[in-house]
Amino acid sequence: MNTIILFISHKVALLEAVCSRILYINSGNFTLSSYNCGYSKFRNVYMAEVSHAERACKEYERQVSTSKKSLKSIQNQLHRRERNLKKITTKNADQRFVKGKSKEAKQKSDRSAASKLKKLQLQSSQMEKIQQKTTREQVKALHINGVEVKGTLITFKDVSFTYENGQQNIFTGLDAKLEGNDRILLCGPNGRGKSTFLKLMLGELEATEGTIIREVSSLYFPQTSLSDLVIFHGDKSAVRYLGNDLTESKARKHLGDFGLKGNAALRPIVSLSAGQRVRLWLKKKNLELPKKS
Repeated sequence: MNTIILFISHKVALLEAVCSRILYINSGNFTLSSYNCGYSKFRNVYMAEVSHAERACKEYERQVSTSKKSLKSIQNQLHRRERNLKKITTKNADQRFVKGKSKEAKQKSDRSAASKLKKLQLQSSQMEKIQQKTTREQVKALHINGVEVKGTLITFKDVSFTYENGQQNIFTGLDAKLEGNDRILLCGPNGRGKSTFLKLMLGELEATEGTIIREVSSLYFPQTSLSDLVIFHGDKSAVRYLGNDLTESKARKHLGDFGLKGNAALRPIVSLSAGQRVRLWLKKKNLELPKKS
């Protein structure tokens, strides 16, 4: 029986180790491209393609601009010489010619410039394909501003914890402090207490022994957040999910600040991508954060 294994990851090392072919969806120009290589090579190849396409587009635009200016200049000269020709009234004067090139020569030069411009314009359809390479969706970076905090936020003093009917402690004699300017990565093997430690921090669990002092409320993004968002609010729009106390215009402004613009604010949550749902969840929690006084 054939089987497909599907997983989602932003970890470059994992992608490089597992993937042998890349399908790249560019939502900026609605294209799907295939690259028969690993992730690192794909990034290098793709960025080289984008750079080449950008240079080609700039050169094309330069040629079109130069050609248009050349054609306009020749046409202006021809019009001036035609006006001068009409003013020549001297008897026996050969009115086919004026000072400099003949009118016929000017017209020939005019046709040459026009032909060159036409050739460049015929290349526009090809340039449109090249320009697709340079079109990339720009997603606004997230900047979440809450109340600035200083000092110690959470203190663990000689904390031990055991689940009911547990045979051994998950933690024993744990002493730790979390400061306001800390940015902490919590890592370790599966089943070694990472989730338990977070629950102790959040107050969802209490220490079996010892003391935990919490000086601030915490915002936690659990693994089930996105699935819960779809299960309980999937039929709502992002605007409606933010709450009835906001007007539609204010809700869309808030969502736009988090990169959810256009129809993404009005579509059912179930139709949003995982990344868009993360931004929506964070915006909702951001509105619930205490504001600076």
